[in-house]
Parts: sequence; structure tokens; C-alpha cells
Amino acid sequence: MKKETIEGNKLIAIFMGYECFNPKSWCIVLDKNTTTGINTWAKYNSSWDWLMPVVEKIESLGFRVEIIGLTCSIYTNSEENIYVDEPAMTKTEATWQAVVEFIKWYNSQTHNP
Repeated sequence: MKKETIEGNKLIAIFMGYECFNPKSWCIVLDKNTTTGINTWAKYNSSWDWLMPVVEKIESLGFRVEIIGLTCSIYTNSEENIYVDEPAMTKTEATWQAVVEFIKWYNSQTHNP
């Protein structure tokens, strides 16, 4: 797995409230709110089941996520465009890339994880 993917998955895991351990080539997600935890490989980059709760959290914060074809855009309520993804190979990849860039922006706006 590429370093960019590992770091992106780690960023998403932290945004979602998990601890992420980053061994040599994977991000292991541990839910710090339970005693059992998730304790599995992060799959944000490859699974809608993992990625859609992230999209829902972003929307719950007052942002609009628009997924059309092989692109994903994220907007503020005032329609300011935070991130528009270039067309990707898959819808999952486009959404993952947009989410990672959004979280970087969000964290830079004093919303530290």
C-alpha cells in the first residue's frame, strides 16, 4: 500500500475518533471508546462501508458532499468550494481523495483532532 494511502487512512481514522497505529505498511484502527475496539486494517480507501460514515460526519458538520460520476466535491453552506476532485479511476477513489483533502483543510481551520 502506498505511503499516501496509509497516511490518508490514518488522517481519516483520527477524524472519526479512532486511534490509528501505523506499522510499516498498514494503518490499524482501534476504537478508543470501547474496550474491545475495532482493531482492524483501515479500509477507507477501498470500502464504501468505511467511507460513507466519514461522508455523513462531514455533512453533519454543515458541509455538502457531492459525488457525481468519478468526481467528488465538498462545499460549505455558503457554497464555497472547499475541494473539487479531479476525475479519478473509481468513485471510491474520488471520494477518498476529497475526504482526505477536506480533513486537511478542516484541521487547518483550528479544528484540531
